[in-house]
Amino acid sequence: MLGILASHVEQVDILPIKEPKTLRCHNGAITVYFRYGTLIAGQTGNLVSRFEKREIEVEDGQDFINRLQKNLAKLKKLAKKRQRKQYSCLRC
Repeated sequence: MLGILASHVEQVDILPIKEPKTLRCHNGAITVYFRYGTLIAGQTGNLVSRFEKREIEVEDGQDFINRLQKNLAKLKKLAKKRQRKQYSCLRC
């Protein structure tokens, strides 16, 4: 099972999720989408170890992109240090 938050639902359309479900949530004036479902077998990659920071510019989402890239960079270092291949995260 995989779940991800995005500011635009189109951003998560590339994920290999079988029969995805989508929830639209609001945090004040900010709308976010939560897409979840089961990953399609054979298409799961190791996102953390493959992550490479790159320049992405989105007018309304730059703070989110910067934070996500910063967190993934830290997670990649932590995974390498602890010799982990995958991490799961749940935040309530």
